[in-house]
Amino acid sequence: MTLRLIKTLLLPTCFTTISIACLAQTHPAKELTFHSDQGLAIKVHKGVIAVNNKDLYKLRFDDIIYSSKRDRLIRDGGSTFLFLEIDGRPNRDMLYAFKISANRVDSVANAVSSDIWDMDGDGYPEFGGTDLNEAHPSEDSMYYLPSSYFEIRNGRISYDSAFSEETDLRINGVYLSHPADVNGSCCTTIVKPGKRKVTNFPLTHPLILSERTDGPANVRDTINGKLLFQLDSNVPVYTSDTVHKWQRIALNVYISKETSRSHVLHARSKLYNEYMHVGETLADIPFDEMDVQEEHGYITLTLKGYTSMQNILPQTVPENILPRLIAQGTPTIAGLTDFLKGFQFSKGKIDRFTCWQLDESYVSGPSSPMRLLLAFNGDKLLGVVHSRRLGNEGDRQYRLNRGYIVSVAGNPDITDVNDFIAAFNKFINAAG
Repeated sequence: MTLRLIKTLLLPTCFTTISIACLAQTHPAKELTFHSDQGLAIKVHKGVIAVNNKDLYKLRFDDIIYSSKRDRLIRDGGSTFLFLEIDGRPNRDMLYAFKISANRVDSVANAVSSDIWDMDGDGYPEFGGTDLNEAHPSEDSMYYLPSSYFEIRNGRISYDSAFSEETDLRINGVYLSHPADVNGSCCTTIVKPGKRKVTNFPLTHPLILSERTDGPANVRDTINGKLLFQLDSNVPVYTSDTVHKWQRIALNVYISKETSRSHVLHARSKLYNEYMHVGETLADIPFDEMDVQEEHGYITLTLKGYTSMQNILPQTVPENILPRLIAQGTPTIAGLTDFLKGFQFSKGKIDRFTCWQLDESYVSGPSSPMRLLLAFNGDKLLGVVHSRRLGNEGDRQYRLNRGYIVSVAGNPDITDVNDFIAAFNKFINAAG
């Protein structure tokens, strides 16, 4: 396992030095200059941060990515922060944050490099992420992948424990406050979420972002067609509706620049997503330029194919989870918050009804039609509009326009039901 060790030392020259225990990468001699609204002239050159022509901070290795768009100043709550993207190879790149004043430069945070934005919707920007890790040798196990996020709020940069814990739950299926193994190394071995018994699978934690595979899952070019690639267990994928017990799926994997240029992903290539090894190709897979995306130095390829519906974990399918959640208690917005947030439903309004909508993924084509819509009368769930089969055949169901069905929850007033049906049909007809 690749480890990242960070130490802070104070040198006699009064520079604060950060030492990274890995092979240093060299960069061409470049520099960055910034000017704050407080009249501070900040220069970064050969790993030294100078303020108003005074050298105040030195990185032991000049691993700064001088061309990065993430190198920037941010002014917040009376404080000035400098962000520098650092080459982290063979791990992910890092984002270092420094608090800048006329006579002092303090290192206040470092995390996996990311854009700085309001990731958790609390009104304050965050940055950070999860580093790379190697695959566990056991099929049923994985190394715990800890996340680390920081938040900028009221002139301070602080560790965002709530969002870090939430992300750990989503990735690992559990949260460990002390993920080191018995030797103090990162990180301990855990059972893959997809290998846990269904009876113990949490409905809302981790916050599931998509369906997941029950591997090994073979993926083919058509139904019963040529084998393209194989996916491990617990790999997040996007799916289409089931056709003859098959589903079309898609996922993004990382590829090299050489592979991107060749337009062929060769057989027996290892597949990696953002977090870990997820599978292997079984044949040469040609691809078009439109399936490739490049952002922040990483290149991803969208892989698509068909797999048996048995290869998708049923307990991760939103149409299976929702009826079980409703059966557990009063179906209110508050009671379904984790479900709505986990699957990234968008909030809207249809007439007087508050609605939360989940669209199909790009697997279904560029139009991405609506997949699920939860309609609330006040705070209470009135019904669920769906295009796929919903696991609650006992509920009252009504046909809607465009082939949708609404399954009514509980025993609402029939007037409210009729009002919603009329409002939805008007809404979906106007959608074009």
